[in-house]
Amino acid sequence: MRVRATRETTPCHLHLSRSATPKVKRQAEGLTPTQASVLGLVVARGSVGVAAIVAAEGINPTMLSRVLGKLVDMGLVVRGAAQGDLRAVTVAPTDRGCELQERLKKDRADSVARLVSQLTPQLVVQLEECLPALERLADASTGTASAAPRRIR
Repeated sequence: MRVRATRETTPCHLHLSRSATPKVKRQAEGLTPTQASVLGLVVARGSVGVAAIVAAEGINPTMLSRVLGKLVDMGLVVRGAAQGDLRAVTVAPTDRGCELQERLKKDRADSVARLVSQLTPQLVVQLEECLPALERLADASTGTASAAPRRIR
């Protein structure tokens, strides 16, 4: 099964990121699942507002502030003022954060590939066919679907 890389991070991707990244690897890097997920989001988007992270991750602003504080202390992200609105805060990845995310992404891809390789060819085809529907469900469940609420097809 080949997974296509996209610049957009959907709730389905975030869930898979949390569950597919080997726990031992995350712990060795000193990251909790939430910290790893936030780092992945920031690296994927380049520079992102704190409000957008809150919406994408589904965590409260106080918790996000703690998570970002830890990521800043580890040298993985930097905070800054948004252009045009100095009251708004943006977060951007550092080179170190990008490198760590690439290692975690490779480990995650290797883990998923190992699991998928154990499936029969028929199950792989079925899995590939259901991915778009699962992503739509994830989008609908978090309110990130781009269109107005409608029947999921």
